[in-house]
Amino acid sequence: MSSKKNVVGYDRWSSFYDSYSNPTVAIDGLCFPGFYHSVQDQKVLELGCGTGRHTAGLVKAGNQVDAMDASEGMLRVAKEKVKDPKVSFYHSDFMSSSLPSTGYDTILMSLVLEHIASLDAFFELCVGVLKPLGQIFLSEIHPSRATQGKTAHFKDDSGEFFSREYYSLS
Repeated sequence: MSSKKNVVGYDRWSSFYDSYSNPTVAIDGLCFPGFYHSVQDQKVLELGCGTGRHTAGLVKAGNQVDAMDASEGMLRVAKEKVKDPKVSFYHSDFMSSSLPSTGYDTILMSLVLEHIASLDAFFELCVGVLKPLGQIFLSEIHPSRATQGKTAHFKDDSGEFFSREYYSLS
């Protein structure tokens, strides 16, 4: 899912990701309270769980969650934030690993699709692990923003700018 450049960048970002002023993440967060109410008591695969901001809501709604991320730094924060037996964390890249399970009711992925080179391969993998009539929920940066260069990025404490590698969805 993520290139080595992205994983290293997200590892660096992980310690302050949740406190970093990010309007895209803020807008994304506005949509999810309703989502958590519609997905309850299910087996959920969360791809690119990051610091666990959605993992916590999914678990609170009574779901069994397999949360996956390629960044060890992001997972470290998520594991500290969400300590619940209903969640299992996996340090893995969905596109190049064997999955922890199959038969998911729901797959959730938020602000990660831009980092995937082959959408056809991604959706084939999703279909392969979903139950019949399973659901995929995606939240993503609008393609027009991505073509303007407004993708995942941050400045660290020293002021150094980091931009994540992405693929255009248009």
